[in-house]
Amino acid sequence: MNMLHIAIIDPVGQKAGLDHYDRCLAKALNNRFCNVKIYSNFSDVNNESIIENHFTFTFRNDLLKLPRLIKEYFSALRKAEADKTGIIIIHIFHSSIIDFLFIRLADLFGFRICLIIHDVESLIHQQRKTWISKCVNLASYVIVHNNLSYDELIERIKPADKGKVFIIPHGNYVGLQEKTESDQTAAYFNLDSNKIYLLFFGMIKRSKGLEVLIDAMKDIPANVDLIIAGRTRNISFIHYETLIRKLNLLHRVHPIIRYITNTERNLLFNFADLAILPYQRIYQSGVMLLAMSYGIPVIASDLPANKLIIDDKNGTLFKVGDSSDLAAKINDLIADEGKRNYISECAREFVTINNDWNKIGDDFLKIFN
Repeated sequence: MNMLHIAIIDPVGQKAGLDHYDRCLAKALNNRFCNVKIYSNFSDVNNESIIENHFTFTFRNDLLKLPRLIKEYFSALRKAEADKTGIIIIHIFHSSIIDFLFIRLADLFGFRICLIIHDVESLIHQQRKTWISKCVNLASYVIVHNNLSYDELIERIKPADKGKVFIIPHGNYVGLQEKTESDQTAAYFNLDSNKIYLLFFGMIKRSKGLEVLIDAMKDIPANVDLIIAGRTRNISFIHYETLIRKLNLLHRVHPIIRYITNTERNLLFNFADLAILPYQRIYQSGVMLLAMSYGIPVIASDLPANKLIIDDKNGTLFKVGDSSDLAAKINDLIADEGKRNYISECAREFVTINNDWNKIGDDFLKIFN
């Protein structure tokens, strides 16, 4: 078997939590007679030689950063070419014209292109023209994470391109966590370690349904607080602050509205009692897999994508958009520590088996060969 030379080119990287995904995929493939390099915006840890910090870490979202991004992307392709790379892996979330142009540039270099499509349709720019079909047309391989994404994607692409689409699950976060004490988190974020905490984690955008969770708080006991951790995208947090004030919840809701570092993420996921995902639209959730990997019981809206993961053992589902049902499910778990512990064990077992990176590496390799 000839060794495959692969490059993961990821300008988003750490600012969207893709650093763990990139590292785990690269390691899994490197353990399977591949030579994988990552070109992104994060650096080596533990002297990993597979990572090159190649892109500027920035949250700027304007045309002024585009020339630099193009220069960095072109440079990454040149470096990959010099390393005799045959396959380029690219993450897709929005299928914009910028995505298409970058894929086209990689195509002009002569690489085989593998797209990992996380969102078939943008959950932020829903009115924008999609370039998904043109992107897929240039690719040799297209990966989606579940049957829901597969079915939606097939409807949006040319019939001749359907054979290049494959389903490979999103990997877990088992082994990522470093144990911390609750007092450490309480001191860092100025919280009360004697209270029960719900956690809403990740990018805050309209499709995440945060209003539903805030509204549910009015029907949840006073010894339960809510942590909201993450930065906003295309919406001001003032929208949510208004609702928090209206419901007189300022003393029970703790907003940390900014980029959360990996160290801070670890503190929060070792501290929280329940993870709440009140999403109104989603294709798959890395946050769900992250919480399950930590053993935090998940309560999620009963969207089709969530139903593919959550069953009656490893989590809890509530009626999407129904704050009363969400409050009832939260209160039920708060009152039953034994049930929380059972869910925690089942969740860890589920993601360890079904979202194992070694199996994912095997699946990628079968496709590439």
